[in-house]
Amino acid sequence: MLVLPVFAIAFIYFITGKLSFYYTIDSMIVTISVFFPEGFALAAVLLFGRRVIVGIFLGQLFLALAQNFTLAPSLLIALSNSAEALLAWYLFQKLQFDIRLRTVRDVYMLIGVIIFILQPFSAFLGTLILYGYGFISGSKIFLIFFSWWFGNLMGQLLLTPFLLYLYHNYQKINFYKLLIISFMLGTICYAFIYLIPVQNTSVLFSITIVPLVMLLSYRHGNIYALFSIVVITLIAIYTANNHIGPFSIYDERTNLINLNFYILAHILIVLIIGVLFIEKNRALKKLFDLNKMLEERVKKEVTKNREKDRLMFFQSRLAQMGEMISLIVHQWKQPLNNLSLMNQLIYLNHQKGKLKKENMESFFEDSKNQIQEMLRTTDNFKDFFKPDKEKREFCINDTIDHIIGLVQPVLGYSQISIITNMPFEVIMTGYPNEFGQAILNIINNAKDALLQQDSKNRRIIISLYEFNGFIRLSIKDNGDGITPDVMERIFEPYFSTKDNKEGTGLGLYMAKMIIEEYMEGKIGVRNDEEGAVFEIIFRR
Repeated sequence: MLVLPVFAIAFIYFITGKLSFYYTIDSMIVTISVFFPEGFALAAVLLFGRRVIVGIFLGQLFLALAQNFTLAPSLLIALSNSAEALLAWYLFQKLQFDIRLRTVRDVYMLIGVIIFILQPFSAFLGTLILYGYGFISGSKIFLIFFSWWFGNLMGQLLLTPFLLYLYHNYQKINFYKLLIISFMLGTICYAFIYLIPVQNTSVLFSITIVPLVMLLSYRHGNIYALFSIVVITLIAIYTANNHIGPFSIYDERTNLINLNFYILAHILIVLIIGVLFIEKNRALKKLFDLNKMLEERVKKEVTKNREKDRLMFFQSRLAQMGEMISLIVHQWKQPLNNLSLMNQLIYLNHQKGKLKKENMESFFEDSKNQIQEMLRTTDNFKDFFKPDKEKREFCINDTIDHIIGLVQPVLGYSQISIITNMPFEVIMTGYPNEFGQAILNIINNAKDALLQQDSKNRRIIISLYEFNGFIRLSIKDNGDGITPDVMERIFEPYFSTKDNKEGTGLGLYMAKMIIEEYMEGKIGVRNDEEGAVFEIIFRR
């Protein structure tokens, strides 16, 4: 299973090496020009690990032999390149290098390790071997070291990032677009070098880097920009070899050094600036995903809160229904007692034989009146709990009077008087039944507070005021007022000063929700010299 990949790597290494030496000015195994096999070899080690080192060794061995080196130095040069590959694998593993090159840290790490560790290591061993076997003299050691270092690092900086990006993004790449873009950019570069012989490399650099390569990196990603740089490199090497353009005006070594710096500038700018674009896009994506996640969480929480509010609203209505049933029972007591007395009277007259037609007619009329009174009571309550589906205009005064009519019997029985001071009518748009329930909750709260007193002068006062375009509805009692610790929490759900069996803690919470969410008003509470005052404010 391993044999085929090993020989494939060896073959590619050998072929790209021969291509690199085709343009070299040296006759040995050293070139100051871009040495493509180094870039391919480093990418292979980073992607597939140590198992490819054998292929690198064989590729370099055959390449050295093809350059007319004897077996011994060829083996040593192949071993030195293999050692460089092993060192690269070890270093990048230890440094936790991300081969996807998605951060500035990874790009800086790749560039730094290549320039300052791998290629000085490789150039030192290679130069030492060449000097040891007499291929170079002492005066040329520095020149060969520099050529080895510069050519190899150019190959790695050019090809390794491109191959890493290609490997991890090939499924996202539109290869047709990649070829078209690279062809167009290559044509432009060739035109400026050949058809319009630009002699200044800085002008050529500005033309190809600023408006074109960086635009590619920004719009399409580093893979498109790096492939275009590979194309530009091949065109620049071709024109230099044919003595065309700015890379042919000096001696061959100087021309190749200028060409290398021209390509190196492209590579470094694309890698560093391009990865900033990648980080920016990734940060924007994270921000977008975070916003989306937060939106979903907010929606879920809003849905939960709505469900909770609906549940509490339902619980509050059940509690109110219990109170309404108590009111109905209270108002039915007298008619039922009357009916009971009339039945007993009829029965006694029947037993004594004194039942007359007049008695039956009187019983019929009286019982009918009592039953109608009971029916009126149920009619008053039957629509109270029907929720209003749509907003409509209603008179606040009428709703308050209706609520007072419902609770008046119980308040009277408890010796609580209710006084109204509503000198003008107020027409509102909203939900009258819900508004009535809020008023009922506040009145019941005042009633419960007053029942805790022994005073016989217990009263609730409902007043309407108008000021500065606002309507203020005040519901106050002459109880003992509300303590500060209770006042802070009085509108909280499930908060009650009563025993659990007597209160749900939802009445005033629902009153607040109805007033502020359904009626777009404001509700508050305070104490005055007599007792508690609940105030509701609406815009006129």
